[in-house]
Amino acid sequence: MSSPVAAQQEQGRAAVIGWQQTVDAAWQARTGVPGGPAGLGGPNADAARQRFFDGPIPPNAQRKIVHTGSTVPGGKDGIILNRLYIADKDAAAYQLYGDNRGPSTDPNASSRVDIAWDTRTGDVSITVHPSTVQPTSIFQEQSPFTQPREVAPWPVNVGQDTLGTNFSNNFAVTERPGGIDVKYDLINSGLPDPVRFGAVQGQTSLSVTDNEITGNAHGEDYPDREVVQYRDDGARLLNNRPMGDGGQWGTPIFGNDYDTPRGDWRAPR
Repeated sequence: MSSPVAAQQEQGRAAVIGWQQTVDAAWQARTGVPGGPAGLGGPNADAARQRFFDGPIPPNAQRKIVHTGSTVPGGKDGIILNRLYIADKDAAAYQLYGDNRGPSTDPNASSRVDIAWDTRTGDVSITVHPSTVQPTSIFQEQSPFTQPREVAPWPVNVGQDTLGTNFSNNFAVTERPGGIDVKYDLINSGLPDPVRFGAVQGQTSLSVTDNEITGNAHGEDYPDREVVQYRDDGARLLNNRPMGDGGQWGTPIFGNDYDTPRGDWRAPR
């Protein structure tokens, strides 16, 4: 009889395999190219490096590159992306639009925040994307509210002492051998900021060991989170965690939460 821990690990592996099969099927339908035997297919590390590091910053987005010593010997693990997105069409109690998509390995997929770790160089790319405000929003941010409008994100700050700072998206990046920890404190540019209404806090961890890639999520149960690995031979979805039952409303609106456990995951290296 397997132990409860072993059963939980097996359930986690099955979930990852299920998500990967979904991604592989979508990629094959789009390109006609099936995923590889390890679930690999589609865009590779070069495509991800162009999107998150070397290429132009997406229009109206904010980006910062953080240099760390967290590298993985061998160079085969490529870029590991932790991405926050809103699967629903609507967000923030119908004030904003979400990303309106399911899990994806496409480096250009719509998202709210991209945190990409280049395991070869140790660099961490943080990108925050603009918001699109709905025409019926009660918040008249930066333009007349007669049509949907895109609002550029607040600037990106990096450093433990920036957490909680108004009018900015704040990140603390901690490096360690074979891994990184990122704590985030985000405010949507389409919502008023003076009291940090709707701010989202949390943290994520990524680690590469001899045989596995592992991670965990803590903090608020919003929004959706996915982890994608881009290697030289393609991409694979390592984990996808849907947001809580609050859906597009998001919870909580007030208060800080960096520490509530939201799940561990692991995938074979």
